[in-house]
Formats: sequence, structure tokens, C-alpha cells
Amino acid sequence: MGLRSWLFGPQVETVEVADVRRLQSEGAVLIDVREPHEWAGGHLQGAKLVPLGKLDGELSKLRRDRQFLFICHSGRRGARATDRASRQGLNAANVRGGMALWTRAGLPVKNGHR
Repeated sequence: MGLRSWLFGPQVETVEVADVRRLQSEGAVLIDVREPHEWAGGHLQGAKLVPLGKLDGELSKLRRDRQFLFICHSGRRGARATDRASRQGLNAANVRGGMALWTRAGLPVKNGHR
């Protein structure tokens, strides 16, 4: 991993928080790569929780004909997840700014474990 990747994360495709709902309605799958305690504090409707540490074991199970959007708190873990998924041949993008930007934008958040 180069210094730039270590400091800023991998260079991956990104989507804006304002585009997430539209992309979901078009069939994109939203995967939250945060930890369960972060998820319980608030997550996006329709997201699937797959903590980054467990992602590698799940990537082979994902359909190749879908787009995958990865979200975390700030975008760093999401970028790593997107990089891993892209290397496996998946159509993947990171939600730029993650949940931090999502909540600052005043977009809806679902609380709890479900």
C-alpha cells in the first residue's frame, strides 16, 4: 500500500449521499461496513450490515449483476470495502462522507438493531 493510499484510502468510485436512495430504487444494494454498535446508533433504511472485518467472506456470495454501495462512518472503511469488492469484479462504489455526511445533510436515519 502506498503512502497516499495509507493516508487517504484507495482511489475508488464514489457516489454522493443525495444519490443513494435513487440508486437503491434502481436496484443497488447498500452495505454498511461499520460495527454492530455503530449500526445500532443509526443506519440507513434497506442497508445490510456486514462489518468490514467480515466482508471478505461475504464478497463471493454477492451477485455480479448488481451495484453495491458501501457506507461507513466517514468514508474510509467504505473506500476499503469498495476497493476489495472492485478487485473481486463487483460493480462497487463508496458513499462519499459516509453516515457523518448523511446525517449532516439531514437525511433520514433508522435507529435500532433492525
